[in-house]
Amino acid sequence: METELEWEDLTPEELSEKFEDFQDDLMEELESALEDVVLKAEREAKHRVNVDTGRLRSSIESTARQISETIVEGLIGSNVYYAPFQEVIDPYLRPAIEENLDYAEERIKEAVEMAWEGS
Repeated sequence: METELEWEDLTPEELSEKFEDFQDDLMEELESALEDVVLKAEREAKHRVNVDTGRLRSSIESTARQISETIVEGLIGSNVYYAPFQEVIDPYLRPAIEENLDYAEERIKEAVEMAWEGS
């Protein structure tokens, strides 16, 4: 993954301030990007999962959150007891995540660029 950041015409003091603001802005942008990514993967998993009663499909949820100053976490899954067994028999989560890796990379790049521009 590669992105380009520019800081033309900034004094060293302005650049230092920009870097200080960048981390906070970056974490906000990454959390927002990760929310988009896991929501898209959630929709894909719901589309892929085999349905008998619909319980498993309706239980699939996702969330994204900042868990420390430098870590953002995204989760997608189900609390239905047979979800892991269904994943082994007929995968629906892993393919949904794998299908969205390019989108995730693009959103991360956008988040970095937006954070830099907003700093």
